[in-house]
Amino acid sequence: MAQGNINQNHYGSGDNVAGDKTSIYQSNLTEAISEVQNILAQLSQIYPNNIDLQAEKTIRQIENRPSLKQKLISAGKQAGIKALEKAFDNPAGAIITGAIGGWIDA
Repeated sequence: MAQGNINQNHYGSGDNVAGDKTSIYQSNLTEAISEVQNILAQLSQIYPNNIDLQAEKTIRQIENRPSLKQKLISAGKQAGIKALEKAFDNPAGAIITGAIGGWIDA
């Protein structure tokens, strides 16, 4: 069998870059979840008995951070809303992921 150069042709949409996109996705997902958990930790100390207010204020903070919001939308699309809710590991997670689901559908 003859050996030679292998040419790669790319047609259509998407990128043509080789690389480990899964690890980049995992890193962004981990970072986004960590940011939300930090916000929730702070708000749970300020409003210890009010999960709705914790969730509302967390959602507002996410909306004010476009890169975080986009990471969460991407994570919700790829991992699924239920997986994201479980990752937040907080009673307010269901409300927050409801908002993320709304952003995905918008």
